[in-house]
Amino acid sequence: FTDEEHNLVIIPNNTIYFVQMMQVHYMTYDMRHKYNTIDSRTHADIMVLLGETSPSHPYWYACVLGIYYMDMWPKGDGSACEQHLKVLHVRWLTPLILSGY
Repeated sequence: FTDEEHNLVIIPNNTIYFVQMMQVHYMTYDMRHKYNTIDSRTHADIMVLLGETSPSHPYWYACVLGIYYMDMWPKGDGSACEQHLKVLHVRWLTPLILSGY
């Protein structure tokens, strides 16, 4: 990020909190609300859908190293309202590509 982009976010008292768990809410294909719990101690491995249109493998894999949250005030669009931001610190893993089978 550039210095200009950094200046568009205000984190009060420069405070970031560490937490052990995070819930991710989503909707299933049949319109049901579900959630998954990410726990950096016991359920640290995650996968996310790759954003490419024709990938050789459809997912990215990661190991969650830490879960953090902060209150922040974005500025620049004229609407300064406090937002709660959750951040995952991850180590990206490479999918194992086996050939010759």
